[in-house]
Amino acid sequence: MTLVTFLPAYVGLLVSPESPIWLMKKDRKEEAFQVLSKLRCSDAEKIEELRVVSQNAQPATSCSDIFKTLRKKSNLRAVVSAFILILKEMGGWSVVFGFMIKIFQESGVRLDPSLSSCIATAIFAAVRGVSIFFIFHVPRKPILLVETFSMLWVQPY
Repeated sequence: MTLVTFLPAYVGLLVSPESPIWLMKKDRKEEAFQVLSKLRCSDAEKIEELRVVSQNAQPATSCSDIFKTLRKKSNLRAVVSAFILILKEMGGWSVVFGFMIKIFQESGVRLDPSLSSCIATAIFAAVRGVSIFFIFHVPRKPILLVETFSMLWVQPY
């Protein structure tokens, strides 16, 4: 059943181009123009869109500037939504982590349940740290390809 969703997603990601915005941020203007050639009709539209993207590319900002932006009233809805998502993420995993020793005890793992819990938590933290690095430094397409391919082992058959 997993193959029904895996194959089309994997093949679709293999043939899909990178985002023109990401390409522009990496100063790959010719490739961004080629991608936009598949999406837009006229050269004028493509050139205008690339111009807007390059104008809106912002330099690196400091943490204080980010917090000033977050405190603006116009951004309140987005900040609250992000906070709710963070709480949801923390709430879901905190329940699993809270019962992890009991889960390992009942599953019959040969290692000490406390040690197993520490190992699982360390692996979880390491994977999260690595994923944060990849999100900022690797293009979208390879990340999605690996994630789609990993569905085969994570999902039950």
